[in-house]
Amino acid sequence: MPKRVMYLVHCSQEAQAYELSDGNSTVLRDITSERPAWFTWLDGISSFAFRSRLGVHYTVRKERVQRPW
Repeated sequence: MPKRVMYLVHCSQEAQAYELSDGNSTVLRDITSERPAWFTWLDGISSFAFRSRLGVHYTVRKERVQRPW
């Protein structure tokens, strides 16, 4: 059985922006790549689910890849 992710980034129809929720409540509203809170949050997690404005859904996972160079 697949693991359930703890966080979901999705498009809020009311706010017309992407939001981050933890299943119970909204954690961050109006996510943009310029917000320091977004990068702080990303550093502390290993995966999250993403649902686009068009309804496409996938899981994002952090990987550590060792490069040979």
